[in-house]
Amino acid sequence: MKKTGILGGTFNPPHSAHLNMARAALAEAGLDEVIWIPNGDPPHKVPGVSASDRLKMTELAIAGEPRMTVSDIEISRPGRSYMAETLEILSGREPDTRFFLICGEDMLSGLASWYRAARIFELADILAFQRKGGSERKSEITGAESLEVKFETEIGETVRFLERRGARIRVLEAKLPDISSTALRKALAESRTEAGKLSALIPKAVLSYILEHGLYLEGL
Repeated sequence: MKKTGILGGTFNPPHSAHLNMARAALAEAGLDEVIWIPNGDPPHKVPGVSASDRLKMTELAIAGEPRMTVSDIEISRPGRSYMAETLEILSGREPDTRFFLICGEDMLSGLASWYRAARIFELADILAFQRKGGSERKSEITGAESLEVKFETEIGETVRFLERRGARIRVLEAKLPDISSTALRKALAESRTEAGKLSALIPKAVLSYILEHGLYLEGL
């Protein structure tokens, strides 16, 4: 059976952590492919940059990655984007494919509140990632405890909570760099003359597109 990972998001802009997630999911979960799906009209946030720009940036981000593709399934569908509906469409098209929803730490913690979450859990397994630096951030709050143990316990509680609601979850070994899209947009708006310094965080082709088209000038 074919194994396909789904990486959804606004990709505003797509950055190195997104690429690391896709690559690690391919390697650790033995996926055949990862489909990146930029949101059209996401229910939880306003993208600020046009869907066509975000689609193009996502295509540029995965250039040269033979097992990654980009789908416009949510951008081309009218109305708000919901993962449950996207998975229903994809499952209908490919009934013999096993789908895996790739989630970062923040996404995982809010997954139970998503529209028709139970349907998502029926149609896809969850591949979850932790973020590098998570335990270090907690060290400023918790002090004496073994922070790595505390961090593992907290994500473990989230996993158990979701599993009681029908989710099938695997926490992958790779940990993601702590890259904030909000911080990247702010940096691009404030320091465009030094934008080249962001090339380690944003794929170079994506960064060139941002500068060429004057995106994020106002710090979304």
